[in-house]
Amino acid sequence: MNNLMRLQRSLIPAIAIWMRHGRRKAGGKSAGPQGRRVASVLAALLPIALLSMPFAAPRAFALELITAKEAQLPDAVPRGITRSPTIRLISPDPSAKQVASPFVLKVSFEPHGGARIEPKTVKVTYLKSPSVDLTKRLEPYVSATGIEVNDTNAPPGTHSVRIEVRDSDGRTSDTIISLVVAK
Repeated sequence: MNNLMRLQRSLIPAIAIWMRHGRRKAGGKSAGPQGRRVASVLAALLPIALLSMPFAAPRAFALELITAKEAQLPDAVPRGITRSPTIRLISPDPSAKQVASPFVLKVSFEPHGGARIEPKTVKVTYLKSPSVDLTKRLEPYVSATGIEVNDTNAPPGTHSVRIEVRDSDGRTSDTIISLVVAK
């Protein structure tokens, strides 16, 4: 319960008692008719004002987390420092909707920070259930700069393949490429 509601709950009974007695004690003397009228008006208006406050208060005291001007700024591009290797599909063209078999499969590995890609750490997995390890099949085509196969065959359909690499500093990276082979 917030402080405003506590204040309302404690003041309303006090106002009700004040209205019933119709007077204020000041040194044992009555406030008189004019004091009673003021007390009656205050007693009638104060509960209304207090009861309306919870509806207005959240808007008046709400934290403006993001301003309208800030919301119009362009979205940020994450700039985290990543030193893990970059894996990029070169061929078939990643923007192509589908490819015809046979096709050229070319994937580049880009190490960072003076590290080298260790070809023996490259692992290629066809994502099926159960997964199929393609590493041995592709081993002759793997180098420190990537994978390059001039004639690659695959049946029609969508094929998701995970490629994992590790550099000489022990940093790993992986990516999933999706190959859509036409009928």
